[in-house]
Amino acid sequence: MKSLNFIRVLEAVRTMLQEKGGIDVSIAMQDQVGLPTTMIEMIEQEEEESRTAWKEKYRFAVHHYTNEMDLAGVEKIDTLIQTGFTLPEGYKLMAVRHFGKQNLVKENTLIHAKTSFEVSICRELKVKI
Repeated sequence: MKSLNFIRVLEAVRTMLQEKGGIDVSIAMQDQVGLPTTMIEMIEQEEEESRTAWKEKYRFAVHHYTNEMDLAGVEKIDTLIQTGFTLPEGYKLMAVRHFGKQNLVKENTLIHAKTSFEVSICRELKVKI
């Protein structure tokens, strides 16, 4: 019995998701993606309780795919995010902290590092009239 080519299986899954779910799907093969590759995933956003200011919490994960030679890139991303970033005018970054479990998974020569963060942002101060 002849086995089905793996790319045809992936194409069948993609077609089903596009046709039945209206979902735009791309197929990425590991050998086609340049390493290192980094992606950001938004997990959730919520209002933060505060008596003095309008605050929000954002939780996101950074996925970093690399080879064994670039493990320092994982630490660099973590350090850069921990030092903070510039937000649009009218918003202030209050805190950056790790959120949840940090994962480092090694499969053959591929390393997938997932680091989740929670940031607190202040929009404006509450004023009593």
